[in-house]
Amino acid sequence: MDRLLLLREDVERAVAYCEGENAKVVDPVSGYSIGYRQGGAATVWVVYSVTDRAQAVLYNVYSHRMKIEG
Repeated sequence: MDRLLLLREDVERAVAYCEGENAKVVDPVSGYSIGYRQGGAATVWVVYSVTDRAQAVLYNVYSHRMKIEG
């Protein structure tokens, strides 16, 4: 995340939003959740799973300067 200049808090907010709003899709092969959260001019995308202890395991994260409409 440091290399991508992403803040840990932004990634945590994205996972929390995806889980709280059920705003995610689940890859049927890997079981990983994929979702995003818009914040300002950037959209943070996360690929993660949640453990039995409700902890998120992050597999991939990336950001785009884009706004998703619709």
